[in-house]
Amino acid sequence: MRVRLCLVFSALVVVAGGCARPSDEEVLRRTFAVPRIARLVSIETHPKIAGTFGREGLTIDAVFAFGPDELAAYRVRLENDPTWRPLPPPADLLGRLPAGMRPALDAERGVWACRTAGDDLMHARKSDCLARAGKLNDAMFALLDLDRRTLRVHVKTAY
Repeated sequence: MRVRLCLVFSALVVVAGGCARPSDEEVLRRTFAVPRIARLVSIETHPKIAGTFGREGLTIDAVFAFGPDELAAYRVRLENDPTWRPLPPPADLLGRLPAGMRPALDAERGVWACRTAGDDLMHARKSDCLARAGKLNDAMFALLDLDRRTLRVHVKTAY
């Protein structure tokens, strides 16, 4: 009986571990196709873990750094994605971002992309922010700074 109980418990641990949600870094990398070779320089998240109703008021600021060759390869990849656009982003879009979201737009040369889900931003299917009308409930705003060789990602939810 004890052996059987241990086997059942072990199976539950394995199944539960297999259902773990991806980390914030993994979600950002997947959303913006950031290669593993790009180094995560910093990431600040609030709140760090979900509360009773999820991660209300989520804010993430992350910076990835590229070497010269990696940046060139990443740029080639982005050229095939029409949702990456040259700076600056339209003022209309900036006005529709969630309250309190102020992406850094101090790059002189670069491209940007914005994703939204409307709900459960970190895990739901995302679309281009410009494809949605009205105020955005959530957004992931990425800016690839070609001079600094960095990708800055700002995440904000209004729920």
